[in-house]
Amino acid sequence: FNVVTGAALYGVDISLPGMLYGKILFSKIAHGRIKKINTKKAENPERRFSVDLLSNYVAMAILGVSGLTINIIIAGQYGAAALGIFNQAYAVYVLASQLAVVGVHHSTLKHVAEYVESDVKLAPIIRSALLLSLFTGILTAAAVSAGAQRFGIAFNSEQVAQAILYAAPGLLC
Repeated sequence: FNVVTGAALYGVDISLPGMLYGKILFSKIAHGRIKKINTKKAENPERRFSVDLLSNYVAMAILGVSGLTINIIIAGQYGAAALGIFNQAYAVYVLASQLAVVGVHHSTLKHVAEYVESDVKLAPIIRSALLLSLFTGILTAAAVSAGAQRFGIAFNSEQVAQAILYAAPGLLC
């Protein structure tokens, strides 16, 4: 009954984490002999993805240290009030920037790692990621700009609203 209704489960219907796939390659030359096999494309794209992801986290750590340095400079040069304004505007900016990319960066890293040897496949992946990021960046920048006064009211500070307006165009990058 399951086979007739299409409800039967076959091997092709099962996908497990870390599952490997095989491919049968037929020779284009009758009775030809295999001299060598290029396994470059089959060599662990997950490892490359992990390395790329680690690089992103290292970059985030560098940004964290840079952020602390900027905080020290702002506090030393302009005082605690300016530092508070900066940090509140920066918190809104960081949250908005993560909403703007909607996870596209991780998806792009994964697919670039899989197709690193193929410029033909890489170009559309990168192009579509850039276009999607630009589109969502424009929407997010517009929403943050439109909501800047609300953030100012929430933080009880006109200066925070102004700082958010200055930061919003950065979401386009």
